[in-house]
Amino acid sequence: MRLGIAALIIVCLVVHSLSGQVSSAPDRQAADEAAREKIISGLGLTAEQKAAIAERKAKREAALSELLAKIEALRQSIQEEFRKPVLDRERVRELNRESKELVGKVMDIRLESLLEVREILTPAQHAKMIELSGTIGKRETR
Repeated sequence: MRLGIAALIIVCLVVHSLSGQVSSAPDRQAADEAAREKIISGLGLTAEQKAAIAERKAKREAALSELLAKIEALRQSIQEEFRKPVLDRERVRELNRESKELVGKVMDIRLESLLEVREILTPAQHAKMIELSGTIGKRETR
C-alpha cells in the first residue's frame, strides 16, 4: 500500500511540474535526501551494505537525471505549444504521451531501486527502515 501511495505522490508531482508550478523542487529534493540519509544512518549498515546501496544510488541517480531532463524538455515544449496562436492538439497530445511514458520509466527505476535496497537489508534492518520511514516521512499538515 505504501508503494501505491508513493507512486501516486510521484505522479502528482510530475503532473504538477508539467503545469510549471513546482518552484521548490530543489528544496523538496534536499529534504527528501536528508530524510533518506537519516533513515540509512539509523539502520546500522555494514560497510558492504553501505557500498552496495551507494552503488545502486549512483546508478539510479544517473538514470533519473537523464529522464528528468527529458521530462522537463517535454514540459517546456508543451508550454511552447500552448503559447502559439494556433494550438496543434495532436502535437500536444504526442508530447504528453511521451512525457507519460518517461514518467512511467522514472517510477520503474524508483521501484527497482527500492526492491534492490530491500534485498540488501536484513529483516531487522528492513523492519527498522519501515519504522523510521513512518516517523521521518510524515509531513506536517496545515
